[in-house]
Amino acid sequence: MTTADPSFGGHPDPAAAVPGGDDATRPERRADKLLVASLLVVILLSGAVQYFDIYMLAAVNVVLQLALLAKSGFRVSRAIGAAALMIYAYLFYSLLLHHPSDLIFIAFRFHDILTALLVLNYILVRKPDVGRTLEVTLMILIVHGFINWLLVTFAFGLFSKASGIGSYKFLIFFGRAETAFGIHRSQGLFWEPGVYQIYLNVALHFFLFYAKRNMWAALSFVGLVLTLSTTGVVLASLQLLVFLFGVKQKLSMKVLKIVIFLPFFLVYVGFAQTVVEDKLSGASKGSYMARNFDTLNGIAVTLEHPWGIGFNPGTYQKFARENTFNIDTPLNTDRGQTNGVLILAYSTGVVWAVIVLFATFRQKIFPHYRVLFFFVLIGSMTTEPLFYSPFVWLFTLSGMMPIRLPGLGDRA
Repeated sequence: MTTADPSFGGHPDPAAAVPGGDDATRPERRADKLLVASLLVVILLSGAVQYFDIYMLAAVNVVLQLALLAKSGFRVSRAIGAAALMIYAYLFYSLLLHHPSDLIFIAFRFHDILTALLVLNYILVRKPDVGRTLEVTLMILIVHGFINWLLVTFAFGLFSKASGIGSYKFLIFFGRAETAFGIHRSQGLFWEPGVYQIYLNVALHFFLFYAKRNMWAALSFVGLVLTLSTTGVVLASLQLLVFLFGVKQKLSMKVLKIVIFLPFFLVYVGFAQTVVEDKLSGASKGSYMARNFDTLNGIAVTLEHPWGIGFNPGTYQKFARENTFNIDTPLNTDRGQTNGVLILAYSTGVVWAVIVLFATFRQKIFPHYRVLFFFVLIGSMTTEPLFYSPFVWLFTLSGMMPIRLPGLGDRA
């Protein structure tokens, strides 16, 4: 790539940056509709499978991946070679860990991983406007989230109980009956607000540091506040601090930002403190206690089985149900794991966890503030069981590619 994509913080043609510039020199920004559809299904596979039939989603995803391959002329980019070899090695290792009766779990894991690889291959081959495509995808999630919250708040009578989970649904809108601080928590398309905050924090990162769309960054932030997610609030605060004080800019601009944002920030800090205290010692402390048990038990399983126990969740649940490591907790321990990083560690072992985490850190999608985004992504994964999801593996596999992705920043 010889010129940077302006939507991702590169250095665009001056005419494109000046209102009223020469239309002939302003690059046209157009979202790739097929890629938008594929990314939306990837996101549904990465946090909404409780609401949608997983086999139906997988079937739709296969059709979309075949369409992406067809549109790219069934070409394969050389840049995915290292990532593909890693996947094959990981698959071979996974097969060694599993009984033949558990192959279905391997199939689902590698369906998601290969989905991420095919999406990246399409981007490398077709070179679509990734910035605009990602903008549209995230905007859809944000707008849906606000409509969803308004319906749950003011028209909850339209909703009926969703089978098998503690949420209610109306068409493609979802919510819970209980409130916190007198309001319903926003959860968008996802099974709980803690999942929705992941995508809102990704959106906040993208709109603050790459797209430079202040209105959409503000909407992402408001959406995060409405989730009342402790993790989401903490990670959003970190991103705002970096944006306000960590971005290179003139001293006068920094002073102006402090003057403008300080009153708002003080109010927000008080709100964030209230949310965190509620989770740690208030009415919502059950969530913290559950994740604390999951973390301690997950670490114990990892230390006991450093080479991995496989992908079958029943294997882990046996340790949890019997509380094999005698962790002191008032909870019913017959539960699954919520810490995605520990799921990675105890599923296929510590060595593979280090490899995957390093590749995730080296991701090429948001290269400008790599450390910050790593904290956002991994911080979210420690509270949700989503590391083995195609959305997360888009970042992981991009970190194994020797070249920067087209349209994703001017440096890696």
